[in-house]
Amino acid sequence: MRITITVPDELWKEVANETDNVSAFIVEALEEKLKDERQLRARQQILALAGTEKVSKDVLDILQQERRESGRV
Repeated sequence: MRITITVPDELWKEVANETDNVSAFIVEALEEKLKDERQLRARQQILALAGTEKVSKDVLDILQQERRESGRV
């Protein structure tokens, strides 16, 4: 898919100086950002369950999923 984005000039210069393949660089950055966001949501879900009278049966699944996605399993 082709998209058009606007980035600050200085950021563009840094990226252009870092790599010859800007598309691959941007894809890698987006994938990393999405991974970080998923991990943050998983941690927030776990923290939301902490301290409740009943622990959701999903807490272990959420934890295991976060560990798989972060490569810690």
